[in-house]
Amino acid sequence: MFILLWQMDENNSQDYNFWYFLIISCIFILANTTFSTPLIGLGYEMTSDYNERTRLMGLANIVGQGATEVDSINVYLGKNCRGVF
Repeated sequence: MFILLWQMDENNSQDYNFWYFLIISCIFILANTTFSTPLIGLGYEMTSDYNERTRLMGLANIVGQGATEVDSINVYLGKNCRGVF
């Protein structure tokens, strides 16, 4: 869905591209929310122990930030990358 967001044709009118981008953006945000909300909530429901839940969500955050940093370093070094994975 994210790829469709940027598939606008320059020959189309500005109004068409605006509405296309708006509609596809709304669909993307709805789909992303539908996927990510249960995924994040699952981490909190995996255990009833507060300390274990904190460690679990902290680890998930560290892994996510690490992937972002690796991607940022690749972009900084000028490598032609489209993401880490």
